This record gives sequence, structure tokens and C-alpha cells, in this order.
Amino acid sequence: MREHVEAHLRGLLAPGGKGELRLPSERALATALGVSRITARGAYQALMNEGLVTPAPRGYVARRAKHEAVLTLDGFTRGIGPGQKIETRTLAAAIVAPEREVMEALNLGLEEQVVRLRRLRLLDGRPYQVEDCHLSARHFSDLLASPSLPSLYQYLLENHGIKVLRAEQVLAVLPASAEIGGLLDLGPGANILFLRRTSYDQRNSPVEYVRIHLNPAGREFYMELKR
Repeated sequence: MREHVEAHLRGLLAPGGKGELRLPSERALATALGVSRITARGAYQALMNEGLVTPAPRGYVARRAKHEAVLTLDGFTRGIGPGQKIETRTLAAAIVAPEREVMEALNLGLEEQVVRLRRLRLLDGRPYQVEDCHLSARHFSDLLASPSLPSLYQYLLENHGIKVLRAEQVLAVLPASAEIGGLLDLGPGANILFLRRTSYDQRNSPVEYVRIHLNPAGREFYMELKR
């Protein structure tokens, strides 16, 4: 039932809209669709988790920021504005010996190796972020056969039954290295948002360690904190 209400709300978030789009209150939505207010609230909460709507007096409004990015486990694709084109390019894919930091994050043995992917994300044809992903080669070496998958987490779910449920993440503002600056088309000395993240599966085992170099210029970041 909640999925039906979510689908109705997504239909209201038409691509290409400009300005503020006001959405009905939970009570009005529940009455219109013949569902409980709890169901309506759950549907709105799901869209809030994606950064698509935000509460407002007497209802909700759609988030229309043109360059919005949502810092969630779903990473790059969540929160991209309607009509914007997303592209992923795999720059390198190899099995390598892990750095100590990677080894500790993934709880690897001394002789274990990792699959390392470097991917460049583009938004409307412009470089947006560089990702260096690391996964255990013992479990995920098959990833090398299709390194250009748009969603790494979808690959983990469909091919290994692994669902990423949580992550520990550190954020910092750092000057871009010459290499990263070149990939992101940034000038000398430009700052980037740097994220270092370890993701965990349904058994609370570490699955992925990733470093993300992100150009924050002209973008708004939405985070919801829960206790």
C-alpha cells in the first residue's frame, strides 16, 4: 500500500519543473488515496530519505535544487535533479595488494588481495567525482568481468546476495592533487570534498572501502540525521 502512495507522489514530481512544488499534507494525501495517515507519512519519509521532498507548513515541498547531491548509501545517483544525465566511466580495474588502511578496513589477511576500481562520474557531461573502490578479491574477483556496472551495490545484491545496510564515513575538505584535479577539470589549488567510507552488509561484515574525491562547486548536499 505504501508503495502505491510513493508511486503517486513520484508522479507528481514531474521532470523539468521549476520553482517550488507544493505537495499535499499527510492528512489530505491519505484522504485522497483512501489510506491511513501512517501510510501517507511512510511514503513521504521514503521520499525524504532520497532528498526529493522536505517538510513545509501544511504539507511538503519538492526539493528543486539543480545540483543537489544526497549523501546516502546509494551514493551518486540519488538526488540528481530531473532530466540530468549521469555517466560512469571505469578508468582502471585490477587485483592488487591492499594498502594497510584498506586491509584494516576490510579485515583482510596479510596475503589477501583486493579488487580496485577507479571510476569517474559525470553529471551532464562534466566530471563530478572520482571513486577508488576496494573489495576483497577472494570474494569479488568476478567484478573484473564487468567493471563498468553503474551500481556496485546492485551488483553485490544480484550476484552475491549482499545488501549494504550501513557505512562509517569520514568527510574532509582537502586541496585536490594534480592527478585528481586533472580528472575533475579543476584549477591548481582547488579544494574538493574528500570522503573515506567503509560499507557493511547485513551480517555487519565490511564489504567495500572507498575513497571519493568530489567537486562540491555549485552543489547542495542534503543529509538527514537520526537517533
